[in-house]
Amino acid sequence: MRPVLTLLAVLSCTLVVGSPREASAEPSDVDLAGARKLFEQGIHQEEAGDWAAALVTFRKVAAVRANHVVRFHLGLCLEKTGKLVAARDEFLVARGLAEKEDSPDAKKTVASATKHITALDARIPRIRVRRPEVGATLSIDGTLVGGLFDTQVPLDPGKHRIDVQAAGYEPYHAEVTTLEGELTPVEITPVLTKTKPSAPDKPTAVAEGDPRSSAPWFVVGTGAAVLVGAGVFYGLRSSALADVDASCAGARTSCDPALSDTAARGKTYTLVGNVLLGVGAATVVTGVGWLLLRPSAQRPVSIGVTAHLGGAWLVGRF
Repeated sequence: MRPVLTLLAVLSCTLVVGSPREASAEPSDVDLAGARKLFEQGIHQEEAGDWAAALVTFRKVAAVRANHVVRFHLGLCLEKTGKLVAARDEFLVARGLAEKEDSPDAKKTVASATKHITALDARIPRIRVRRPEVGATLSIDGTLVGGLFDTQVPLDPGKHRIDVQAAGYEPYHAEVTTLEGELTPVEITPVLTKTKPSAPDKPTAVAEGDPRSSAPWFVVGTGAAVLVGAGVFYGLRSSALADVDASCAGARTSCDPALSDTAARGKTYTLVGNVLLGVGAATVVTGVGWLLLRPSAQRPVSIGVTAHLGGAWLVGRF
């Protein structure tokens, strides 16, 4: 837009003179020389149409000294790379800096920056997010901008994410697409829904057919089978003692010595029967307790064990 030599001359003067506020952080001669070379490189990149590379170069120059010429070129590169909102901000800064100087080049910067600002105002789309009736926060594209409710917010053309959050309400999310040159702001009215109170945990009911529903009955059945085994051994004991008693005189004082093994087996049968009786009874009691305590148990359960010399009976009501 302006001859390269004129821009280099302006840059050289402003980099050396600077502003009173920047005097305390004056860059070194080496830094200034490097900035001038980078500025010239950025101009060549602009002429070649490589705006993205030129933007990187001018940002390096601005890190040394950002005068109105450098800021103007930053705005130009941002505009050419589609960052319209940031470009407008840079043109505003460039115009503000140039207005503080009384030179032909500063006046040119003011005029050019104003022209770009006016053109961008007609290109940049805007959105307006209505403020909810409750206190809420607003984020646009992940950036918290809580004070911009009911305000026209300029955004680059494209897709944008809107997030509104309020205590006691579900988060509100929306995606909008803004179009370049759309002068009417995109209106967004968040609809907030109150958060549902969490329901207290309920005991999990065991459905019919669930393997867990038959587990207590399996325990009861196992205990009953053990009790039957105890009855079998009690029966064997009774048979062995009957054989011994038949060969004895009186109160088993004169017994046939040949039946001593039978008597020993009778004692073993008694011991095994007692053990099985205890284990079976305990197992049945465990199963019944399980049935009574599980949530799905609704009908009363009554089970009893009756043991006798020849065996044991399992008696119950369900």
